[in-house]
Amino acid sequence: MFPKHQRIRLNKEYEHVFTKGRGYHSHYVTLKTVRNDLAMNRFGIIVSNKTEKKAYRRNRIRRQVREILRTSQIHFQKNGFDLVFVIKKPLIELKEYAKIQVQIHFLLKKARFL
Repeated sequence: MFPKHQRIRLNKEYEHVFTKGRGYHSHYVTLKTVRNDLAMNRFGIIVSNKTEKKAYRRNRIRRQVREILRTSQIHFQKNGFDLVFVIKKPLIELKEYAKIQVQIHFLLKKARFL
């Protein structure tokens, strides 16, 4: 889990990312990014109730994405951004960590963070 200063926690912070941010899309995930005034990146992960009804599956995918971001963070080329990942149904159906990691890295490369 990321420390509190590296997480997007407040509803108004999420709204700011969605209204002012730039979007990158794939079949599995949507990434919204916006510059913040900090020296580090902050992360938010959204898995809606509509996407997956079972809480343990939503939490599992959040944990996996968090771990992928944590291990990839040292390779980031940009700092000072808020990144929100919106998980879509097909990503939950992948179920394999390596395939999920490929999809997250694909989107990060598309946004030029890796």
